Amino acid sequence: PYDAHLINIGKGEQFTSGFVGANPNSKIPAAIDLEGPGGEPIALMESAAIMMYLCEKFPETRFFPSEPRLRSECVQWLMAGQGPMTGNFGHFMVYAPPDKSEARDYGVSRYGMEVQRLLDVLERHLSGMGDFSGQPGPRKEGPRRYLVGDAYTIADMACLPWVWMLRTARYDRG
Repeated sequence: PYDAHLINIGKGEQFTSGFVGANPNSKIPAAIDLEGPGGEPIALMESAAIMMYLCEKFPETRFFPSEPRLRSECVQWLMAGQGPMTGNFGHFMVYAPPDKSEARDYGVSRYGMEVQRLLDVLERHLSGMGDFSGQPGPRKEGPRRYLVGDAYTIADMACLPWVWMLRTARYDRG
């Protein structure tokens, strides 16, 4: 069981003492596991860290591979930057003040190019290029359905929402 709490970042609620106690970085998401290690509460921050923690606490979910090679691949995808780069692109594209066009244009260009590069990396990987062995070229098994191994993992969970948002969003500053 869990209790979800809405944090209105538009009103700066992430800077209140209660939230900073859960996440000293004052960003969403954050979580507090009241039954953490040793039965003591533990505060958790950053999406990937929260997902990894929950998977380690509940290994029966099998969303975080236990085999060392696949686990390493999964962690690499979690740290690859899809979320931060896409989030920064979205910020400059949608929320940057209209009267700051030079800064907005720079941010859209900078993060937009990085997001395109990251999407290309995902596309090449899913199409079957590379196998984390250090060798270039297509893997013998062909295209992939998932980012890591033959199962849905937290790597897919971390990347899919950003890709989905980019494919379906209408970047309308209106």
